[in-house]
Amino acid sequence: MTAGDIVNGIGPDNANFLFQPAATVQVLIKSAFMNGVGGYLKITDGVKDPSLWNGTTIYQGSGMSSIDVFIDNTNYLKFDALGAGKFAAYTGIQIK
Repeated sequence: MTAGDIVNGIGPDNANFLFQPAATVQVLIKSAFMNGVGGYLKITDGVKDPSLWNGTTIYQGSGMSSIDVFIDNTNYLKFDALGAGKFAAYTGIQIK
């Protein structure tokens, strides 16, 4: 992939998942989605993982967040488990 390409993904049901770009790749995440109550969207370095938002309190269990979050191989996205039949997704643009 090259700069300007669309980057997106849908996580598995009821499972944590990461989106960690390859070394030297940078991505601007534009939106993230959750389809059910619970779950957290975080940015992590593999040790610390503050929440960007959560699907329980902010979005009442379902919703989309229009965000501008820059990620790379060092600081990347982490979605925590949402519960049975629930999943999360993201979309963005590769910038480097």
